[in-house]
Amino acid sequence: MPKEGNEKKKCCHCRGMPSHRHAIPRCSDKITSIPECKDKPIKVTDDVCDAIRTTVQKILGGTGDLDEDVPQLHSDEGICFFAIDFHGDPLEINGFDSSSPLSTYALGSSELAPTHDDPCKKANVNLFEVMMPDQPNFKDNLSQGQYYVKFLAEEGIPSSISHFHWWGMNPFMAAIHSQNVGMDPVLFFKKIATALKKVGLVIGPSEE
Repeated sequence: MPKEGNEKKKCCHCRGMPSHRHAIPRCSDKITSIPECKDKPIKVTDDVCDAIRTTVQKILGGTGDLDEDVPQLHSDEGICFFAIDFHGDPLEINGFDSSSPLSTYALGSSELAPTHDDPCKKANVNLFEVMMPDQPNFKDNLSQGQYYVKFLAEEGIPSSISHFHWWGMNPFMAAIHSQNVGMDPVLFFKKIATALKKVGLVIGPSEE
């Protein structure tokens, strides 16, 4: 048994392994109290989610495929998450009709996320992905997907990637991911919904 006071000291990033020979701050040197982040919002609220839902329905239509329960808070993590089925019909994949949400749904989310280094410094992280038919020469010599991406870019929302999900799709569907950090989530999804409507993706009679 080691003598009292001679125990090897641990370091935080070693995850319980003994300290290396070179100087490394020990846990006792690094641990600080977790800040309370007073007077700052902690997470996306139900009111924000409801406002996103109302905005999306107003532009894209409030009947049919926008489920009564979405957008909604996802568990207790404060993430507003929703799904929209624009197409209604199954997607043919290698000759088989798929009705999976992975093949037909558009997905969106918003969260009030902390920075990696400072839990009190937060910003709205808004994400959206849609699969849409990429009709050639949809408008202004741009395909349907190109026109959608161009419109969003002009609205300050870049598309991080455009690709396809499944081999053997009929019709061909472009999967387009868009993102923004810092924009008000209701404004973000208003711009997204407007872009979707401009390329003909709606879910029912709209109020606009």
